[in-house]
Amino acid sequence: DIGVTGVQTCALPICSFAVLAGLLWALLIDAFDAAASSLPPERWLEVRYEDVTARPRQEFESMLEFCDLPWDDGFERGFRRHAFERSRADAFRRDLPGAEVERLTRILAGRLAGHGYAVEP
Repeated sequence: DIGVTGVQTCALPICSFAVLAGLLWALLIDAFDAAASSLPPERWLEVRYEDVTARPRQEFESMLEFCDLPWDDGFERGFRRHAFERSRADAFRRDLPGAEVERLTRILAGRLAGHGYAVEP
């Protein structure tokens, strides 16, 4: 047992840096969920990387509105300096061997599903 509640662990010889990173993600998601549940819904905005890369302008508009901040000329200039590459959202599927993706999916299935992610490898 590694102390991460609800995560199926793997035997050390088959663990990898990707799995260790996945376990860290699980800890962060647990902290995220605890923080979200401690606040009224109107005080918490969940922003997913995939959504920002798919719809950057709409997602940033939503974040600014949530924070009661304007989209002024300075913000627009800063926004235009950045490119949002949609392909980065699934880079792990391209960059990791299939066995690693399957292992991560199996270990993190509950959390992935709980946050709206597909659980297929």
